[in-house]
Amino acid sequence: MADDELASIRAAQAGLEASRRVLADAVKAARTADHTWAEIGELLGISRQAAFKRFGSPRDPRTGNVMAQRSSRGVIDRATEAFQLLNAGNIDALQALMAPGIAGQLTRELLTDTWASVVGETGPLVDVVDPVLTMSDGTPLSDDDQVLGPVVGQLTLVCEAGEWTGRVTVDDSDRVIGLLILPPAGR
Repeated sequence: MADDELASIRAAQAGLEASRRVLADAVKAARTADHTWAEIGELLGISRQAAFKRFGSPRDPRTGNVMAQRSSRGVIDRATEAFQLLNAGNIDALQALMAPGIAGQLTRELLTDTWASVVGETGPLVDVVDPVLTMSDGTPLSDDDQVLGPVVGQLTLVCEAGEWTGRVTVDDSDRVIGLLILPPAGR
């Protein structure tokens, strides 16, 4: 790429970051003027919950501190890792990615029995493709959005003889709090 083209990319990235700051400031001003999350969400084409998760500043009732937003970056990697570990039969490593208490619900037996059903129907995992990030309410995210709360990484699980939809929900600490395997839409 020529230097001019790289400069264009840098300028576009700077513009995007500036636009995000302007939008965040505008939302903060609207909230200060007593506009609701529902009004803000409607304007942005997202749910009130999604608006709150992107722009809210709730206080942790345990500490009184403002809860920090986090980047959604890395959720797809965590989802991919979870399904690769499941396919490899490395349940201990998969459960180590889970939040406390979740491994007790997603037991070794449940995980291995579920994956055996997948493999029995479509063969072992070959690839994971078509990553999609959403908030828990289904609102789409990009991998650099700042949010509060759980983020869902959805993947197409490509197996030898078919495909599945895999979803992994990750909490604010990047711990797995949910794992779901579904037949693809239309199946």
